[in-house]
Amino acid sequence: MFRSNRNITNIKYLKFYEKEGRRGFMKLSKLLTLVLALSFFCAFCMVVSSSAAEKAAKAAPEKPVLSGKININTANTEQLEILPRIGTKTAQSIIEYRTQNGPFKKIEDITNVKGIGEKTLEELKGYIILEGNTTLKKE
Repeated sequence: MFRSNRNITNIKYLKFYEKEGRRGFMKLSKLLTLVLALSFFCAFCMVVSSSAAEKAAKAAPEKPVLSGKININTANTEQLEILPRIGTKTAQSIIEYRTQNGPFKKIEDITNVKGIGEKTLEELKGYIILEGNTTLKKE
């Protein structure tokens, strides 16, 4: 005789109930509750993480694309501020160092300026020169 899947499932539950009794059904219901709770939690986490990622992407400012080079021996404050990690205070420190000690002889000499370390130097190396015209601009 042909049985539907539903009838087979009901028979499995009845056999389980006969074998385990009421305590077995309680364990099974707790397990199913836990599985449902975890699935809802995972779905919630996916929604929250995707919306958090969207907010972070919107909030993160885009870095300006720079092209050209800047002569650190002749650049003014505004030109120096275009450089990554260089603000008004550091730009003024560069100019003060330059007036007190003369022009920079090596690119690495810029680390003598207060506020510029090795990490900043690594970011600046592609943009700074010691001779020639300043051509650096934001795009």
